[in-house]
Amino acid sequence: MAFEAAPYAMKLVAEKFGDVVAEDLRSEVETLFAAAGDPQNTHTMLCELSSCKSLAEFFLVQYTKEQQRLKQQQQQQPAREPERRRVGSSLFTCPKCRKANAVYTQVQTRSADEPMTNLCRCLDCNNRWRE
Repeated sequence: MAFEAAPYAMKLVAEKFGDVVAEDLRSEVETLFAAAGDPQNTHTMLCELSSCKSLAEFFLVQYTKEQQRLKQQQQQQPAREPERRRVGSSLFTCPKCRKANAVYTQVQTRSADEPMTNLCRCLDCNNRWRE
C-alpha cells in the first residue's frame, strides 16, 4: 500500500510545488512513503503533505515525528547496566572488619619517584581506606 501512495504523493507535490521540485525530490518522497508501512500512516502522511505550505515543512514534520518515535522507543527499553562482578582481592585486609575481601585502585598521588597509593574498599563492610 505504501508504494501505491508514492505516485499519488508525487502528483500532489507536482501540483502544489511544481514539476521541477517534484523531480528533484522524487527519491526522498518515495522513500518516506515506502517507509510509512500501514495504510493509516500513509493516509496521515498524505494529509500532512497536502496541508503543508512547503516541502521543507513536510520533511521537517516527518523528521520530528521520527525523532519523537525514536526517543519514545529508547525510553521504553529498560536501561541496561553493565554486569560487573565484584571480585575481591586478598592482598589487603580491612582494618575495620579484619576480612581480606577488598577491591582496590592504584593512583599516583605524589611525585613519580614515590610509590603508588592504593585506594581500597572492603566488599563486606564497605569501609574505605588508603595504603
